[in-house]
Amino acid sequence: MSFKTYSLLPALLTIAIVIPRELHAQYCTGGGPSSTIDSNVESVQINGNSSSINYVGCPGITGLEDNTISSVDLTAGQAYTIDVQFGTCGNNYAGAGEVWIDFDGDGTFEALESIGTWSGTPPAAINSFNFTVPAGACNGTFRMRVNQQEAGALPLDPCAAFTWGSSVDFSVIISGGDCSFDGSGAGGGSSNYCQGGPSSTADSNVESVFLSGNTFTINHTGCPGVTGVQDLTSMLADLGAGQNYQLDVQFGTCGGNYGGSGEAWIDFDHSNTFDPGESIGTWTGAPPTALSSFIFNVPAGTPNGYTVMRIQQQENASNPLDPCANFTWGSVMDFGIEIVQGIDCSPYLGDDVSDAIEIPALPYVDTNSNTVCYTNQWPGYPSADVHYKLAVPAGTASITASLCNSDFDTYLTITDLLGNVVAYNDDASCGNGNSEITFSPGTADTLIIVVEGWGSNSGQYILNVSETGLTTENVNSEFEVTLYPNPAKDFIQISSGSSIKSIQLYSIDGQLVNSINCNNETSKRIDCSELSAGSYMIRLISEDGSVHVSKFQITSK
Repeated sequence: MSFKTYSLLPALLTIAIVIPRELHAQYCTGGGPSSTIDSNVESVQINGNSSSINYVGCPGITGLEDNTISSVDLTAGQAYTIDVQFGTCGNNYAGAGEVWIDFDGDGTFEALESIGTWSGTPPAAINSFNFTVPAGACNGTFRMRVNQQEAGALPLDPCAAFTWGSSVDFSVIISGGDCSFDGSGAGGGSSNYCQGGPSSTADSNVESVFLSGNTFTINHTGCPGVTGVQDLTSMLADLGAGQNYQLDVQFGTCGGNYGGSGEAWIDFDHSNTFDPGESIGTWTGAPPTALSSFIFNVPAGTPNGYTVMRIQQQENASNPLDPCANFTWGSVMDFGIEIVQGIDCSPYLGDDVSDAIEIPALPYVDTNSNTVCYTNQWPGYPSADVHYKLAVPAGTASITASLCNSDFDTYLTITDLLGNVVAYNDDASCGNGNSEITFSPGTADTLIIVVEGWGSNSGQYILNVSETGLTTENVNSEFEVTLYPNPAKDFIQISSGSSIKSIQLYSIDGQLVNSINCNNETSKRIDCSELSAGSYMIRLISEDGSVHVSKFQITSK
């Protein structure tokens, strides 16, 4: 492609049908007050661009008051004021109030979407909350919720059920946003996906995209060209798991006609990657060509929720394409997809550290699978990973975590709560690519066990976690011992209700550092001045053979 000329075409009109996310969002509606007396939102006033909300609250209403027939129109990037009277329809009792707007249109009211709070006792002055609609807000009709909860404390739960107060919903119509704002703080639009795309706006380009969902339709015209990844995720189609659909794409040009390839993917597993198995159609040719119609099936096991479809056209390329590639001529477009009638992932814990599966006691066994509802959160491999949280039992010298007998090539990582790697293993002696590792917990009181596949492998696994070391002995709970001071510096004093035969001190990794014969004494002072700062275990054996284990700390000298 040494010699290339371009023809300049008139700019074509770009048609973007923006689907109001309110229509597919599932707001919590089961909360609100159970009583109509006392604390209540008395008034709400907000002026928009051409419409306003002017609400008077009393008398009180139980449950969520759906006043979404009242709406106000706001523009992304602009500032507004809302006046709220948190008051009463009866007696005056202290409480709190809060207002949220669902700027990202995901059907939830997150902390970043709170636009004002109040606490006090009615009668109180009108509260004027000044706020700016985020430039990255989504376009469409969403909800604003105003809550007042008697005896409530900030921040409030917008979904809470309570006795006295009120919960009122209104409609907010937003325009001018680019849908890059995410109320959860996780990043919005297609920003969580790899970027790339063309560096030139000339020639090869996706000219049109049409996808009709169950209720909402994507209908986009592509020219003029855009460099990089074009974020069109504010346009959305809703697709049912297990159903077939047709995607129509015109792989074309905004200038000269040159050969290339095109491909479309949907991130069905919500992993923020476009895997080869998620390709729903490919094309090869030179414009002008006929419309490409891709018939595809949404897998029955697809998790519900919001995800992304990517369409790429790359000049002078061959299939399969790299969805993350950088190139010169072509286009990359991302659209929103809402999966419905699929798997509800809300009961699945462990997708990241914040909702790690708690290990209640050792030994522990869990049979699970990382094939659905889990995404790639740990950077070890691109496979989906599952997180477990273990509170290290006192007296544990070592822990064994095993994935033997799992049905795919696994990988194990042990970290502390800060993400520092304590231990890891790929292939263990149990074979079949399974992982198993015995490690010392060190000074960590809590550990995270990350289960994932080697590379992008996934499947069913069996996690076994067991402990070895001091607490595997027959510890007698009736052998009572007092140890002080703890933390210690130069010595520890031990007192017992039973005669002590011997004492052993161990480092936290199970190494014996001192052994003392006690001649059946009931108290003992132990010199610790030579011990380095850190955690230690002390093991006491009584005259009748009972064992007591305690953990203690040595501070810096």
